[in-house]
Amino acid sequence: MYYNGYEDISVSEVSFDSGRAKGLSALLVRNGAMECVIVKDHALDIAHAAFGGTGVSFISRNGLSAQKNDFAKSFEGGLLYTCGLDNVSNCVPRLYTHGTLHGTPAENVCYEVKDGNVYVFGDVATTGLFCDSLILHRALCVTPSGVTVTDRIENTRAVPADYCLLYHCNFGAPFLEKGGEVKINYLTREGLTPLARANEKTAGEITEPIAGAEEVVYYHTVKDGCAEYVNRRRGFGVRLTYDAQKLPVLLEWKSMAEDDYALGLEPATTRFDRFQKTPIGAKGAHTYTLNMNFERFK
Repeated sequence: MYYNGYEDISVSEVSFDSGRAKGLSALLVRNGAMECVIVKDHALDIAHAAFGGTGVSFISRNGLSAQKNDFAKSFEGGLLYTCGLDNVSNCVPRLYTHGTLHGTPAENVCYEVKDGNVYVFGDVATTGLFCDSLILHRALCVTPSGVTVTDRIENTRAVPADYCLLYHCNFGAPFLEKGGEVKINYLTREGLTPLARANEKTAGEITEPIAGAEEVVYYHTVKDGCAEYVNRRRGFGVRLTYDAQKLPVLLEWKSMAEDDYALGLEPATTRFDRFQKTPIGAKGAHTYTLNMNFERFK
């Protein structure tokens, strides 16, 4: 455990020694009301998270897994599941759903406590012989009220490359519950499936869990790079902010299924149905920042 004189800040090294998570290593970070588990072996993505003692992240029935199985059998959800850099969703045939980045262990992981915040750093390399060689340099800042993710994608080769990126931010019970509301100041909203298109007017509503409910996905274009989920019953909400010029597509994934009760707010570089990659120049670098801030109502 790391302790630096702050009574409400700690960083603990965690290792899993049983079940499907056996072999994974992580950091348990606590800073005031914010608590999260950052998994080193999953690209420094965030699994469990809680705010003020209330669980906020969606963790699927799979739980954490060190195995790289079929996507549906290994997807754990988590507060942050980073998709890319080769694929997002199942839009590229023969490639792993949501891409291979999340399953790549981070290297050079380190952390520090400074000015009342916890900073975690690491590099996630997606390289190969005679193919694109990209490194995601990740920096996480855990504050008493949320997490800021700063990713610098570096093309290490002397030839141009391309990539895709999607931040799959997942919220679950008890934070997710009937009466919650998704608030997006959108310019356009479009359902991905006929079911979603038929229910666009209720896209922002959270119902009780429903047995056998089908998932729905909505594409949004936004002007301000902001999305919120609020739970007035529990007295707080979460706000995502990011650069909408760099992440022009905001997806909303809503699963009201009793056994898979989840809400995903997902800023992305591309749609699924009109999939396109972002070019990056030789020896070039692109930077993305995502803020997840939990706020209590006054």
